[in-house]
Amino acid sequence: METGFWSLHRPRADADVGPGLDPADVVPAYKTASEVEDLAVDDGTYPITATIAHPGSLTELYTGRIKGPQLQMATDGVMRGEHAAEYSGATRMFGLVNGQLFWRWDLQTVDGEAVPHASAVLDRIASASEVDGV
Repeated sequence: METGFWSLHRPRADADVGPGLDPADVVPAYKTASEVEDLAVDDGTYPITATIAHPGSLTELYTGRIKGPQLQMATDGVMRGEHAAEYSGATRMFGLVNGQLFWRWDLQTVDGEAVPHASAVLDRIASASEVDGV
């Protein structure tokens, strides 16, 4: 199990929170797809950040890029408590191929060796409205 926050790199806006108890504005920062498309960098990718927390006192900060149906990211930092497994970093890759989502998660040992940790191929399941023809 894990939980996290994912966000595209973008200029800070009034809708953003923080620091501390400074509340966010409830108005979304981007209201249209074209406003989001304007966030692409020169090579056509979208820089992204993900902060992911795991049970057992472990949190990872990832940075990466989305390019079309592919997302690649690597840890910029790993914070762990004394009982969490030791590793120095991780990478994750997601790709949409022929309607299936491919996913891979590799860890970097404290010796710097990249080792496979988990992977999956996920199939899309039709929503109730698609099954009912609504």
